[in-house]
Amino acid sequence: MIRFDETHAHLNEDIASYQDQVMRCHEALMNKTGKGNDFVGWV
Repeated sequence: MIRFDETHAHLNEDIASYQDQVMRCHEALMNKTGKGNDFVGWV
């Protein structure tokens, strides 16, 4: 599992607000259903 230390990131918005979008992208990548899906053979 990858951990992200945001202590020194100086973010203006809450990174948790991206959770839904990240999950959709992850599912599309794992299911090979997203745009450019013919280039995800490395997964």
